[in-house]
Amino acid sequence: MSPTRLWPALFLLCSLAPVQVSGLSAAAPGAVPPAPVSPALVSPATVSPESVTGVAALPGGTRLVCAGMSLWKLAAGKPVRFTLPESCQGLRVSPSGQLALVAGAKAASVWHLGDGKMLTQIQWPDPARRAAFLGDAALLLAGANGLERLDLGTQARTSLRPGAATGAVTGVVAAPDGQRAVVGDGTRVQLVNLADGQVLSGVRCEAACPVQDAQFGAGRRVAVVRAGDTLYALREGHPATVVVRGAQGSAGFPLAGGGVWVLTAGRIERRDAQTGRREGVVRPEGVSGPAAWTPQGGLLFVSGRELVELDAAGREAGRTALP
Repeated sequence: MSPTRLWPALFLLCSLAPVQVSGLSAAAPGAVPPAPVSPALVSPATVSPESVTGVAALPGGTRLVCAGMSLWKLAAGKPVRFTLPESCQGLRVSPSGQLALVAGAKAASVWHLGDGKMLTQIQWPDPARRAAFLGDAALLLAGANGLERLDLGTQARTSLRPGAATGAVTGVVAAPDGQRAVVGDGTRVQLVNLADGQVLSGVRCEAACPVQDAQFGAGRRVAVVRAGDTLYALREGHPATVVVRGAQGSAGFPLAGGGVWVLTAGRIERRDAQTGRREGVVRPEGVSGPAAWTPQGGLLFVSGRELVELDAAGREAGRTALP
């Protein structure tokens, strides 16, 4: 069954509802620009494993932990804490590892990880609560009228493929190269080419399926998406397949050769992307919280009061204590 073509209905006219942006944009006459938020060096252990909502692995061994109203940068020396404007609900890092996108309930904020300054804050438009990096210089925003590109340097906005019907986008995750994205409207999920809107793979869900997370494989042509309570594999040129049903709280990471690492029920399994068949258990227990790719193609996740790193073969490659 070929993918349903959602793109034209959703994205051809993509002027978002009003969005408030502060930080990089020029202030209105008489307005007081927000003070930049600076990091503070904090040494006591203050993060509980249950509070972690996002992790990231940067080149050079630096690790990020998002928990509560704090974004922690863990490198050599003491942990550095960035104070967030609201509790963290998700974390993404730009391809260069220089910027972090932190999602909250009311807004998203972009941080420069070198000096800990908040560059911009974006109030979410209804009904969407999603944004993604497009390379290092722009964000892809989802909203009631479609998708919009926001230039982080100039604040210029570009609607994608203007001039046709409108449609709400409630979920979006872009690949690191900014060429493809997973998009959803709550009933359908698709892998699309952002340059021309071509649908590369997709599925109309059997039940409500808001996009909650998506991870791309190394070639950017495969994504594993948690939408509703199902993990789907979207492979370019192929229909979507179900990897796991009843996947509340699970995450999937596509591997070379058609495999998927699935984090579920406190462990990591390897499954087949096309059939969902379990091929083995990589780690039988001790996995909690969110996970992220490492620059070497391994996996970073929370286990107890530590961040554990696996290499590309699933072998343990290192540990970092939570702050």
